[in-house]
Amino acid sequence: MAGRAVGLSMLLLVSSAALAESRRLALDADAGLGVYTGAMGQVVRPGASWGLRATSRLSRLFSVGAFYQGSSNQLDAVDAIVDASPPLLSRNAAGALVRVSPEPWALKPYLEVGAGAALTAPSSGAAGPNFKRAISPVAPVALGLSWEPSVLRVGARVGIGLPAEGNAYRQGSGSLVSASLSLGAQF
Repeated sequence: MAGRAVGLSMLLLVSSAALAESRRLALDADAGLGVYTGAMGQVVRPGASWGLRATSRLSRLFSVGAFYQGSSNQLDAVDAIVDASPPLLSRNAAGALVRVSPEPWALKPYLEVGAGAALTAPSSGAAGPNFKRAISPVAPVALGLSWEPSVLRVGARVGIGLPAEGNAYRQGSGSLVSASLSLGAQF
């Protein structure tokens, strides 16, 4: 009985050490363009989009991690009370993600799916009566391509944050589509 326990302990120790060697922590930063779809796309102009992701590889195919994505878009003057400059619509989202990508390749296609929350808010009261501050669940989905020759990671990605419910625009809904370049490192 004691021999089995020692043998099982050794097996667990060796397999956990092998798994720890294959795990990698990756940090990525994105910068690009964000465009709203739907009713929001008609009154919100394209603007800057940025993000941060931290992932840890669980297996040769799957990674898990956390994300942050922000954007800043000008509102059209038609729907805003115009002062000196049109107001901005800011969006900040954060949550957890799962990434599917093949491990042994230097040039890796990937799919990311996540769940989180987004805070979308006009920059001031000048946004007019149709915009409000809103916190809503969001399900981001992204496709990308990452070149990972060593510690460095360089890539491009296209993603969409699908709102589960609620919106900052009272006249309809919309999703934020972003296209960005990414730079990161893996450890």
